[in-house]
Amino acid sequence: MSVTFGQITALAQFTIADPLAGARQVLAMRLPMVARWWLIAFVAVVSALLAHVSLSLLPPETMVMIASSVLNPISSALGQGLYLVVVALAIHRIGRWRGGIGSFSDTLLLVGWMHTILLAVMAAEIVAQLILPPLAVGISLLGIGLFMWLLTSFITELHGFKSRGSVFLGILGTIFGLAMIIAFALSSLSPAGA
Repeated sequence: MSVTFGQITALAQFTIADPLAGARQVLAMRLPMVARWWLIAFVAVVSALLAHVSLSLLPPETMVMIASSVLNPISSALGQGLYLVVVALAIHRIGRWRGGIGSFSDTLLLVGWMHTILLAVMAAEIVAQLILPPLAVGISLLGIGLFMWLLTSFITELHGFKSRGSVFLGILGTIFGLAMIIAFALSSLSPAGA
């Protein structure tokens, strides 16, 4: 099955306008598992390249403070790929724990599709950095809003939940819980009296 760039663009626009129906349409494509993994790999590589381009636009004094692993596109792509898989596992496991019905393979597909759409936001942000830097901040905020909109809707559709509001609160609770765990872990690792 071949898909054109125009079809992908149209599906992305449709998904942004109606993420529940967009998620259903993507899942209805019944892509083989290997294609889902390739989508994750594609997103990881392109995201790392776009991040590398974006970082190269920063002032030299800012670049000094950034870890060398972030500046290396290969390690950045591997890190991005790991992040996508961890997010898919978390959405799958937490959703099933809360009574959801989504499979890991479908979760992987929707995570890959969501981040494919967000690649366009990253690209727009880079263009804005070159042309009108203050606009890049607005695009970044728009990207965060779009991420939460798609994530909430995709989890709702994937797991068969009834309320996007409840899912959104669940996402916020999960983020808060993870932040507390990370903060506790970091504080327990710091030397006494530091």
